[in-house]
Amino acid sequence: MIPSGVSGDLPAGLQHICPRCRSAIELTENGASCASCGFQVAHTKGVYCFLEQAETINEWQSTFEELASGPLGNTSQALDYRSPIQIRYIVAAFRRVLGTIPVGARVLDVGCGNGIFFESLLGPGPAIGIDYSLSMCILARARKLTAYQANALALPFADAQFDLVYSAETIQLIDDLPAALAELARVCRPGGTVVVSTGNGASLLRRVFQTIRKLYPARVTTPPLIKRTAEEIRMAAKGLPLKFEVVCWTHFPLPWIRCQASTRNPFAWAATNFVIRFLKESES
Repeated sequence: MIPSGVSGDLPAGLQHICPRCRSAIELTENGASCASCGFQVAHTKGVYCFLEQAETINEWQSTFEELASGPLGNTSQALDYRSPIQIRYIVAAFRRVLGTIPVGARVLDVGCGNGIFFESLLGPGPAIGIDYSLSMCILARARKLTAYQANALALPFADAQFDLVYSAETIQLIDDLPAALAELARVCRPGGTVVVSTGNGASLLRRVFQTIRKLYPARVTTPPLIKRTAEEIRMAAKGLPLKFEVVCWTHFPLPWIRCQASTRNPFAWAATNFVIRFLKESES
């Protein structure tokens, strides 16, 4: 729980855990120390850092630190969207997938970046986010996200605390897909919603865009993304308390969104991105 006297922007009642041993941990204004394993939580520039010491150097972290601290930091390009229209289309697909979000729902954005995606999706307001980049977390705080620097494979939250857990264009950076989905499911409440989006690995258009990118490189070179299909993500959720419900396909640069209750799509080659919704089922 959040003890009295700690930063007022921390959500009341949110329970934190040690990312190393999963023991309960209490935050203070100076950070925290896990009583079970000695893991140290730093509190830097208003952000709680739940990364292991060995995790502080990573090519993706370095890339997004550079983007966040540069002239692109407060733009959609800092999230690796080359065009504001691209993020707009993915947000539109998320809205189709999510439907109406209950008032007071506790939301977690895994891979929140600078907070632009959350702000575009849900508007200004309180929410919780995690990101691997400290500088991105600082930018997200300015958009009213309570942002933690943390690893998506070791979320610093106790089980079943969020009504909606989503990850927009982040799983394409993570090697261990089943582990990532397991963490999203773990922190979601039974009956809650888990949503992920990524670039479509079966897309012919994305291959064209990748060729164009080579001709017109970005200011900051990013590591290669992991290409995945909707069926691959559905299968990676097998064995987890996640029930596949719907997938929505986007077709940037065209404003087409196709939603269906199956990951098998004969026109998947024409979709650039997709958004998948799962229902968190009870494990009892």
